[in-house]
Amino acid sequence: MLSENNSFLSLKIDQFFSGGLGTKSTKFRIAKVAKLSDAVHTFAVPDEDKPNRKSVVEVDAKLQNLALGVVQLSIRAVDESLLGASSISGGSGTGFFISADGLMMTNQHVIDAFKSCMENLVCDIDFTQVIPDGTRRKFTAKATVLVVSQPYDFALLKVSLPKDLTFSHFNLDKQKAGVDLVTLGYPGDMLDGNELKLTYSFGKLVGFHSRAYATSAYIYPGASGSPLLNMDNLNVFAILSNSAGNAVPGIGAPGLARPIQLIDAEFGLSDYISGVKLARVKTLISALESATTEAQASMNLTAYLNEKTYMGLNSLKRLMVAHAVPVVRVAIMKSLEKMKIIIGSNDIENALLEPNPQISSNVFLKLH
Repeated sequence: MLSENNSFLSLKIDQFFSGGLGTKSTKFRIAKVAKLSDAVHTFAVPDEDKPNRKSVVEVDAKLQNLALGVVQLSIRAVDESLLGASSISGGSGTGFFISADGLMMTNQHVIDAFKSCMENLVCDIDFTQVIPDGTRRKFTAKATVLVVSQPYDFALLKVSLPKDLTFSHFNLDKQKAGVDLVTLGYPGDMLDGNELKLTYSFGKLVGFHSRAYATSAYIYPGASGSPLLNMDNLNVFAILSNSAGNAVPGIGAPGLARPIQLIDAEFGLSDYISGVKLARVKTLISALESATTEAQASMNLTAYLNEKTYMGLNSLKRLMVAHAVPVVRVAIMKSLEKMKIIIGSNDIENALLEPNPQISSNVFLKLH
């Protein structure tokens, strides 16, 4: 059975088992290919090509309140050697919250600099938050990596925030972009003593650059991962990724940003926020736990891979060794291999077919 809405197709497959074993239904979601032309865009060429950057104490109260939704991510000293000249400046980047329970977006190239995050998909990150009056709060929180994408240069994290932290989150805008825009983040060239200033940059939507938006908002390394907002509703329509040229300290360079519309269509940001993604993954893991044949396992694993998430990964690792059916264990191994989570699959396949496989944790690949 096939049904559709504006963003995806739903496919339901009913299996009928002979011998009175009953039936089984499995649902698949097939995302449609999103086009940037599906959204309303308003482009404009600015009268002057120059920076318009302000600190949090220089903007109006409405914009000041946005500060609670944006944080600086700092690289600890042990990880600083990972940073290259083309990566984030000063061992820091920017992130912003998109849900009330701590879902946070940043760039892939920002989170890639945190070695332990990409090795284990969970890590402790040092954060700084500037509140509307300009004062700072520093805290360390555990972040779980849910999805990363190099082509779209974004990462989605679930951050376990301190219970006493006051923060806000942004709404996503998948319907419109431009003309007037603002971004706020932690560029490395705007300092208040030894601390980076939370800096707002204003501009216009100029056009497209490959799969990114070109803007006249000036940014500087360290602002990577900042939200790009429509000025009229202050919703996020893109995530800043890099500058369009060589950034000059104190001035910056015009910024390029990745459209939320395309990221949402590919990875289902809205489903993470609503909880639908978690529910689907739990259903697939449960179905996999009860699978008795390779065909049943493969069908559910294909559906899991289509979710394009690391959510549920620990359960898959456990089932690869502990599932009661050997061919199901092998099917899980092959899916983890596709996700580049394991190495040496040829060496462990025979072991997985044994009644009680003994598999070393060393077979699981560090993702960095």
